[in-house]
Amino acid sequence: VVNSGFSIAQRMFTPHDIENVSFNEDDLPFSGQICFNLSASTQNSRHFDAWTLTLGATGPISGAGKLQMQVHQTLFPSEADGWESQLKNELLINLFNQHRFRIFELGKTTRYFDTMLIGSGGIGNLISFAEGGVCIRMGLNIPNDFLAADSIFTDPMIGIMPTAPTKSKFSCYLFGGIS
Repeated sequence: VVNSGFSIAQRMFTPHDIENVSFNEDDLPFSGQICFNLSASTQNSRHFDAWTLTLGATGPISGAGKLQMQVHQTLFPSEADGWESQLKNELLINLFNQHRFRIFELGKTTRYFDTMLIGSGGIGNLISFAEGGVCIRMGLNIPNDFLAADSIFTDPMIGIMPTAPTKSKFSCYLFGGIS
């Protein structure tokens, strides 16, 4: 099965003390990102491979500072005062890859437990990393997909498509992982 998709994401990062207007090297800087993700994946009943290309921008062009200030003015008595010192505008380009391998499952017609090994990595000026982990899912009628917890920087929808057509059934399950 081959799937493709796209997503748009906006992320906001603020230091712990949002009233401090100066940059603190021991904390996150004020920064925002707006990103477009283009993903393609292949899968069968045991293996899943996905590639995601991320193009975007960080800095005032992301609109994160303006959006957060509007939310704070509407909902909270305090304001985030440090957006003037946020990271400067910069183009973001990243390429991510992820492989998921289903190593164990219980229940062929009605799956109630499965385990996947996960390897992933990314390279670019947004983030470069390599990691491995395991994901365990348990519940009632677990779909025949590869949905698992992902890094904040990858496309959250990869792995959600089933490996084969399924009859619509109620499904309820928990999943968690370690990486």
